[in-house]
Amino acid sequence: MRRGVAAVDDVEAAAEFFAAVPLNQFQAAVERCAATGDDDLAGAGRRAIETVRDFRRVANHFRSGRGIPLRRDAK
Repeated sequence: MRRGVAAVDDVEAAAEFFAAVPLNQFQAAVERCAATGDDDLAGAGRRAIETVRDFRRVANHFRSGRGIPLRRDAK
Protein backbone atom coordinates (compact mmCIF):
# COMPACT_ATOMS: atom_id res chain seq x y z
CA MET A 1 0.00 0.00 0.00
CA ARG A 2 2.72 2.48 0.95
CA ARG A 3 4.66 1.59 -2.23
CA GLY A 4 1.61 2.47 -4.31
CA VAL A 5 1.16 5.78 -2.53
CA ALA A 6 4.86 6.61 -3.00
CA ALA A 7 4.80 5.53 -6.66
CA VAL A 8 2.45 8.30 -7.75
CA ASP A 9 5.22 10.86 -7.30
CA ASP A 10 6.69 9.53 -10.56
CA VAL A 11 4.50 8.57 -13.51
CA GLU A 12 6.87 5.79 -14.61
CA ALA A 13 7.01 4.31 -11.10
CA ALA A 14 3.22 4.52 -10.90
CA ALA A 15 2.87 2.75 -14.26
CA GLU A 16 5.17 -0.05 -13.12
CA PHE A 17 3.47 -0.45 -9.75
CA PHE A 18 -0.08 -0.41 -11.08
CA ALA A 19 0.81 -2.76 -13.93
CA ALA A 20 1.73 -5.28 -11.23
CA VAL A 21 -1.04 -4.38 -8.76
CA PRO A 22 -4.47 -3.89 -10.32
CA LEU A 23 -6.24 -0.73 -9.21
CA ASN A 24 -9.15 -2.73 -7.75
CA GLN A 25 -6.72 -4.63 -5.48
CA PHE A 26 -5.20 -1.35 -4.36
CA GLN A 27 -8.70 0.00 -3.70
CA ALA A 28 -9.41 -3.06 -1.53
CA ALA A 29 -6.23 -2.35 0.45
CA VAL A 30 -7.37 1.26 0.94
CA GLU A 31 -10.71 0.01 2.23
CA ARG A 32 -8.95 -2.38 4.65
CA CYS A 33 -6.84 0.50 5.97
CA ALA A 34 -9.96 2.57 6.52
CA ALA A 35 -11.70 -0.35 8.24
CA THR A 36 -8.80 -0.82 10.65
CA GLY A 37 -8.70 2.89 11.51
CA ASP A 38 -5.59 3.85 9.55
CA ASP A 39 -7.28 6.96 8.19
CA ASP A 40 -4.05 8.69 7.17
CA LEU A 41 -2.90 5.82 4.97
CA ALA A 42 -6.42 5.30 3.63
CA GLY A 43 -6.60 8.98 2.68
CA ALA A 44 -3.20 8.82 1.00
CA GLY A 45 -4.35 5.70 -0.86
CA ARG A 46 -7.50 7.46 -2.09
CA ARG A 47 -5.41 10.38 -3.35
CA ALA A 48 -3.06 7.91 -5.08
CA ILE A 49 -6.03 6.28 -6.83
CA GLU A 50 -7.25 9.65 -8.08
CA THR A 51 -3.74 10.49 -9.30
CA VAL A 52 -3.48 7.18 -11.18
CA ARG A 53 -6.88 7.82 -12.76
CA ASP A 54 -5.65 11.27 -13.81
CA PHE A 55 -2.50 9.71 -15.32
CA ARG A 56 -4.65 7.25 -17.24
CA ARG A 57 -6.96 9.98 -18.56
CA VAL A 58 -3.97 11.92 -19.86
CA ALA A 59 -2.41 8.79 -21.38
CA ASN A 60 -5.68 7.93 -23.10
CA HIS A 61 -5.87 11.45 -24.49
CA PHE A 62 -2.47 11.11 -26.14
CA ARG A 63 -3.02 7.50 -27.15
CA SER A 64 -5.67 8.68 -29.59
CA GLY A 65 -2.97 9.36 -32.18
CA ARG A 66 -1.71 12.84 -31.49
CA GLY A 67 1.89 11.76 -32.12
CA ILE A 68 3.35 13.02 -28.87
CA PRO A 69 5.69 10.51 -27.23
CA LEU A 70 5.04 9.97 -23.51
CA ARG A 71 8.33 8.26 -22.70
CA ARG A 72 11.43 10.29 -21.92
CA ASP A 73 13.58 8.07 -24.12
CA ALA A 74 11.19 8.11 -27.11
CA LYS A 75 12.51 9.55 -30.33
